[in-house]
Amino acid sequence: METKLELKIKAFEYILYKLKQWNNDFKENEKTRLLTKKQHLALLFIVCMANKDDDRTIIFSIFDNFFALEEGIIEKDIWDNYNDIVMPETLPSRYEGIPYNIINDSIDHLKSLNKRIIHHPEKSLIDFTKGHLSWLIFTESKTQKIATEHLIHEKSVYANSNMDKNLIFG
Repeated sequence: METKLELKIKAFEYILYKLKQWNNDFKENEKTRLLTKKQHLALLFIVCMANKDDDRTIIFSIFDNFFALEEGIIEKDIWDNYNDIVMPETLPSRYEGIPYNIINDSIDHLKSLNKRIIHHPEKSLIDFTKGHLSWLIFTESKTQKIATEHLIHEKSVYANSNMDKNLIFG
């Protein structure tokens, strides 16, 4: 039986694989760029927020340790263990407990809103996470830990399929 942290890392490795696929597929007179740690973590938050409420409950039951930090909204367990995480070259083995369909749907939804999100600079992605009400509220709290229930119910431009695509990173 895997620990909660091991499951979280495996789910993140799958998200990294999907982001790498997206990055490699993106060809618009641009070379594929390696994403940074901070881009990965900002995109993790964005992927989680792209889900609708029911699916957010599931995804935030795995990624349940978000903090409002100067680096944006960061999943602290992933941040602390980032150097031990493997960037998968091939599709990682399937693990029970990882909501593959929810992750895939979320990433597909983001691509439909703006396929260029994957290539936005680190600062842009971080600033975008800081634009969330949860970052504004919880940067002022003592612990800076964002309540999972707050994230599940927070309004997000990513989850709104009717959102004007130009409003998300133009």
